[in-house]
Amino acid sequence: VDRRQRQMCIRDSNNPILKFLDIEDIALLHQCSQDLHRLLPKLLFCSPTPSKIERLMCSIKWKDQGWGNRKGRIILLLKDEQDQVIASYDPFGLAEHEWKQQVTRTEIMENPFLQSSRKNLRLDFWLHVGGGGGHVMFLENFCAVLLVH
Repeated sequence: VDRRQRQMCIRDSNNPILKFLDIEDIALLHQCSQDLHRLLPKLLFCSPTPSKIERLMCSIKWKDQGWGNRKGRIILLLKDEQDQVIASYDPFGLAEHEWKQQVTRTEIMENPFLQSSRKNLRLDFWLHVGGGGGHVMFLENFCAVLLVH
């Protein structure tokens, strides 16, 4: 890793149980066990939703480790006041093995995730590295812009 570049390198665990869970189940598991915290996807950041999200733009430069299965993805979760998952969204799909700059623009009319948004929810941005085998992800310049109503 070039030290001059601001990168995030995150490794997963060797525990294969997470391969079989949906992202909502992983979020619930995270709430239940602090012992498993190191095995779970990494929370990049979160933000309260001041109102309904009309448009979402995300950009990222990233890559998977460069060999083996592609497992890494960014997952967005809308959560209520009780930390329950209302909706989830995968804006980029799986990361490629080579560095790739990706931009996604999502409008409320075309996306059930944004249609589920409302005031007093929390928007979480998670990095799911993948299950088992010490998988590695590299991220640069992740940006999310929300247009609210």
